[in-house]
Amino acid sequence: MESSFTEQTTFKSAPEDFPTLVKLNATDRPNTILVSWVGIQARATEESIEGYKIRHWPAGADFKYTLVDVDVGLSTFGYIGGLSSDTRYNVRVFAYSRGGVGRMSSPVVQFQIIPKALCKPGASWGRLLCITPKKKTNYF
Repeated sequence: MESSFTEQTTFKSAPEDFPTLVKLNATDRPNTILVSWVGIQARATEESIEGYKIRHWPAGADFKYTLVDVDVGLSTFGYIGGLSSDTRYNVRVFAYSRGGVGRMSSPVVQFQIIPKALCKPGASWGRLLCITPKKKTNYF
């Protein structure tokens, strides 16, 4: 069933603040990470927050054509699945409302899933994350 298009007007703006403290953690799901953050509150001049989206795309790719948005509603966490262990990814989180899309979290968080067999304690992976099942994220 298809609904009809309805035009709406609002005199309030999109969210001006952005989610903070974006963290990545391993899950027991294959090729999946848990993303969490601290949410925002709408100001009086902004429309009420309707939800958050997690945006991810392969690092170095043209994000206009490769980005994926995961809508998690009003939750301050969500899962990104279907990831490949041979690809680096960028992640940002943003709020949205009837006023529009808010500012994205900053800085961009970059990660790569590294198979457990290749994760070595104390190894340097640059700014990448060693994601192994049932453990918290290790920053190297």
